[in-house]
Amino acid sequence: MAAGYLQEVLKFFARLLTKPTAREDRFGRAFTRVWDGYLNRLCSKVEDNRKDRLFTKTDLVAVNFNTYLEIVNNRPGTGFTRSEKTMSSPSKTILQIDASARKSGSVTRELSGKLVERLQHRYPEAKVVSRDISQGLPFLDEDWIGASFTDPEQRSETQRKTLALSDTLVAELKAADTIVIGTPIYNFSIPAALKAWVDLIARARETFKYTEDGPVGLLEDKKAYVIVASGGTKVGSDIDYAATYLKHVLGFVGITDVSFIAADQLMVDPSRRDAALTRTLEIAA
Repeated sequence: MAAGYLQEVLKFFARLLTKPTAREDRFGRAFTRVWDGYLNRLCSKVEDNRKDRLFTKTDLVAVNFNTYLEIVNNRPGTGFTRSEKTMSSPSKTILQIDASARKSGSVTRELSGKLVERLQHRYPEAKVVSRDISQGLPFLDEDWIGASFTDPEQRSETQRKTLALSDTLVAELKAADTIVIGTPIYNFSIPAALKAWVDLIARARETFKYTEDGPVGLLEDKKAYVIVASGGTKVGSDIDYAATYLKHVLGFVGITDVSFIAADQLMVDPSRRDAALTRTLEIAA
């Protein structure tokens, strides 16, 4: 059967790309990106209505070449099979961040809550850390800047206290395997509280570093879901300075696997809320 041939081809390229230099040269990096997309498209053609199916359509959202390497390298002879024990869980620790000023009636709180519930159902042992930042976080000031740029070993007790909250937020982000951010769009951008959170976690030597080739994010191998709600701003449009900013800043600290769920233009079309809820339930089913 074609599936058997396909399995052998996949194993061949898995072995090829596990060579030490495979991901270090330009070809290796380019090939990996192409392979990730190809593997997802290829698997999406697999029927999922059989009892012994390989991957469900929902699983395919998260499948990439790295996952397949784990299957091949860690489970010899397993081949291209689906197993909760075999696949690495992207949700060992879930960090949920709510930024909406509304406690009740908030679309982003509702959708992020549903998403986290689904992730917990899929990964029962997952730990959830909730961080409600809607009441505001301190803005950066001269004391904070001075403490941040002081060598950790040279910081005074006062400087350590100044950075205490930032250290806590950074630790939460580092420990998380999956991040769920729920945010409305206020005046074309994110709430001030969420911007303050970004300022507190974007720390040189902690979440990113500078190199000769430019800044490099240090928070790799994480999955982020960003749920965005708006009254009139279309997510991804020229006047959206919320989703585009969050995508950039998450990538800046190394979180490049980001999925957006848009419940946008709700004042124009309230039914978009239901569509967003459907996508939320599907994305982590």
